[in-house]
Amino acid sequence: MTAPPTDSVMGTRERALAVALDLFSREGYDAVSMREVAEELGVSKAALYHHFTSKEEIARELIGGYLTAVEELVAWAVETSPELPALLARWSDLARTQGLAIGRFIHANQRLVRHLGLHGNEGKRSIDQVADAVVGIDAPAELRLQVRIALICLHTAAISAEGLGMPEDDVFRIAQQVAESVVRNAGG
Repeated sequence: MTAPPTDSVMGTRERALAVALDLFSREGYDAVSMREVAEELGVSKAALYHHFTSKEEIARELIGGYLTAVEELVAWAVETSPELPALLARWSDLARTQGLAIGRFIHANQRLVRHLGLHGNEGKRSIDQVADAVVGIDAPAELRLQVRIALICLHTAAISAEGLGMPEDDVFRIAQQVAESVVRNAGG
């Protein structure tokens, strides 16, 4: 039997991650089996095990992928010292495309996150590093705090909008406007 092309391997792997993330977030990590992930994905359990050796590996990759994206954003901010609107736009995009789903997963599966040795301090440390890269560690504490609050506003936008029935794009557009307003009013 010939191995599938790399594109289809990556496609299946990425689809498996998306399906698992959805199931783990809705049902809880402990309640979902590899068989259920495979069924939802439309592949055999053996095919899923070809890509992942366990649910724990899937969970590590889900959280690890998000943390890597955050680390890349931090590195970009440190290297380029971007203007605040560019930073807020990029942080908003990350929160919207990856942070929302991963945040729900982490919130629903705290025991697992602790078991995997992943801690909530990564997010706070990243926010601090990104804010300091934009305004500098010598900036007034008030401005540094307001930039951090602006980033947290974007990071928690979807949670704040739960139950309002708003489209995600509108939620993040409004959150970005609020974040920019917080900093603009600080004189930043």
